[in-house]
Amino acid sequence: MKNFLLILIFSASLIISCKPEEEILTSDFVNLVFKNDSNKITKSILFDTVLAGKNGVFKLPSISKRLKVINPNNKAVKTSISLSVPDNSSYFLYINGKKTMSENDILLRGNDSMYVLVQVIPSLSNTSLPFLVNDSIKFITNFNTQFINLIAYGRDAEYYKNKIITENTTWDSTKIRFLYNTVKVASGATLTIEKGTKIYASKGSYLEIEGSLQVLGDTSNKDKVLFQGERNEKYWDTISAQWGGINFKTNSKNNIIQNTIIKNAVTGILVSNSENNTFFPDLKITNSIIKNMSNKGISAFHASITGWNILMYNCVNELLSVENGGFYSFYNNTFANNSFNFNRTTSAVYLSDGKNNINSNPIEINFKNNIIWGERQIEYITQKVNAANWTITFENNAIKTDDISLRTNGNITSTTVDDINFKNTESLQNADFGIKKESIAKEKGVSIPFILFDLKNKIRPILYDIGAYQH
Repeated sequence: MKNFLLILIFSASLIISCKPEEEILTSDFVNLVFKNDSNKITKSILFDTVLAGKNGVFKLPSISKRLKVINPNNKAVKTSISLSVPDNSSYFLYINGKKTMSENDILLRGNDSMYVLVQVIPSLSNTSLPFLVNDSIKFITNFNTQFINLIAYGRDAEYYKNKIITENTTWDSTKIRFLYNTVKVASGATLTIEKGTKIYASKGSYLEIEGSLQVLGDTSNKDKVLFQGERNEKYWDTISAQWGGINFKTNSKNNIIQNTIIKNAVTGILVSNSENNTFFPDLKITNSIIKNMSNKGISAFHASITGWNILMYNCVNELLSVENGGFYSFYNNTFANNSFNFNRTTSAVYLSDGKNNINSNPIEINFKNNIIWGERQIEYITQKVNAANWTITFENNAIKTDDISLRTNGNITSTTVDDINFKNTESLQNADFGIKKESIAKEKGVSIPFILFDLKNKIRPILYDIGAYQH
């Protein structure tokens, strides 16, 4: 009886497995339907700006764009897929997990679909302007041919791998500058970066300054200097830790950063006198934005920094961290660590004359018209290893803290996050740290003669607002 049941089960399985194959449609009039990543019917795939490749390690493909191929018919069809110019194309396809330029007679069952992934690596064009990279995907189904246009904007780049700059050098905006690993400006050399220049860097890459750095952006958006990770696609626009950051070493001097955006690194700017000598690495940074760091915005160790009209936000740790003393003057800045995609355990601003309660050094602090804010109860912390080392000028700042002793010299304190009334902190993509007319920072600043405009190049009237933006 047991053997009889086994025979019945085996026979049933054979019957099921011998199900007739689906009929394949051979009509001339077969149309496939195509949808993009947004699930919308499309006739083209558009890529954001992609860096042109260079032989060797710099041939970096774009992100993958996904094309959904749908057979709307009740019966199966066979289709052949290829690039229109496979022998000279910057594009390549992934079909059924295989990297290829073409694939023939692919079976697509009735009312079923498949995905084709597309990537592009433009070739160098030897031009300073963006250029179009065109091709198309050709689908031949029976005797019907359909095309999906492929469009990308390419930009040539100048590539620097483990480069040491030993003489005065200028980077202009004719090409994107791509940093791979550590690029160093040697002692005695100056790197000048002209307005409108874009600097991309691969993961783990740093710009290290032993000599001098002059970043000379201008006020219009197109003329600002940009530092970012290697990816230019929208998805990567707010992702931190894509590259290392800018490091100023012990003997670095005469550094200027103006009208610059630094984003998506580990620590945006590190100014470190690691040898703790009597020479202070110095930096003047103005009219700039530092955002989306996996560690800190500006980290200073026994250094000298002056800055105004700076916006810093969305860093996992401090926006401004000062250790082991030094000289720091900050005017009309917005330090706003409103967390968008992580939980913080540190304040927005931290100042100390020591390092882990040792190595105490003199510290001079001159803060005027700054917003120090975030959703934590206390966003401003000082650690005084030796109180005698401190010289503080602290005036007309708006501070998120419960320390009411700071309410002197025009300073405003609050523990109510909405008192500052930023224009938009609902989303990272649309964040706006200008202040509304209800803000406690409106017209509460003190006039500073050398700051005539705000971060958006708007004139500051007699009644200064606190922060980087004038209402």
